[in-house]
Amino acid sequence: MNKDEIIAMARDAGFKLADNATDEAVDRFTSFAALVAAKERGMCAQVCTNKAMRMEQEAQAADCEDDSTSLRSSAWLISVCAAAIRARAP
Repeated sequence: MNKDEIIAMARDAGFKLADNATDEAVDRFTSFAALVAAKERGMCAQVCTNKAMRMEQEAQAADCEDDSTSLRSSAWLISVCAAAIRARAP
């Protein structure tokens, strides 16, 4: 997100920010937005990681080799998605 988008979002959320706001004020909103985004990325990645772990456990318990391979492939793909989400930092 750029600064204009962050200012617009802050205003949409009800924050009062003057058109002539100081760079320091804008930087604080930008820092806050980065913290919120990082937390959300971490939570999304954790959802993926948890799902991948459950799928791997199901694969280990599967009797049929075809089911096990499919579950492991899916678990790996979800793990890759989790890593990509975590890596998506500003």
